[in-house]
Amino acid sequence: MAITPSSITIDKCYVTPTDQVRKVLEIDDEKVKYVSRGQKATPKWAEKGSRRSTTRTAFANEVDREVFCHWDPDYPERKP
Repeated sequence: MAITPSSITIDKCYVTPTDQVRKVLEIDDEKVKYVSRGQKATPKWAEKGSRRSTTRTAFANEVDREVFCHWDPDYPERKP
């Protein structure tokens, strides 16, 4: 687990080992609702119908770290 479940925050973005970026929309009890995009920043995030939800623990296990929401693997990374 690269991040702790309690550190997940609304409106923050996290990257998975496969470079998927996930933006947290809501946290309700133990559920995290998020949208995701591929590794390249695009003007829009996934449409409303593609929102997903999972547990805090599962989300924390699936991501590597927090990143800027406009994160792109081709550019030098800075800490958010």
